[in-house]
Amino acid sequence: MEELKKNIQFQKEIIAQVNPKKLALVLTESDSEFEANVKEFLKDKLENAIYEKTKLLREEKTALVKEGLANFLKEKYKELPESAKNERIKAADHLFDKEIDELVHKNIIWAKGRTAGRLTSSEKFRLKLTFLNGYTVRLCLNAAIPRPFRR
Repeated sequence: MEELKKNIQFQKEIIAQVNPKKLALVLTESDSEFEANVKEFLKDKLENAIYEKTKLLREEKTALVKEGLANFLKEKYKELPESAKNERIKAADHLFDKEIDELVHKNIIWAKGRTAGRLTSSEKFRLKLTFLNGYTVRLCLNAAIPRPFRR
């Protein structure tokens, strides 16, 4: 116990000598016009890119859309200094990921499916019930049941 107190005291002494300064947290307000521009650019292009069946083409198309977005923003905000343009592009990367997330969630809910042609578990379940042979139904239902509950 005494050793622990010595260690704590030693740490406090070091902290006092170093005197670390806490950084102030800077919150940025979202620019609704900027968000609207990014969403408008991504509206038609993003869905075609992320719902490509083959992984390589999907990644390539997504990268092209992201690159196109960066070029669009550079052109749109060409009057801004280079550092401000780079900040906009970083903010657009965040919005890009957010738009993908929202699009995939919306499409799963509205039964359009997941990316890469995968099925949701409820879609698997619905498909498996269409088989008539009892043996096939058992096998197919087994594929739709999560692993911990399989026999």
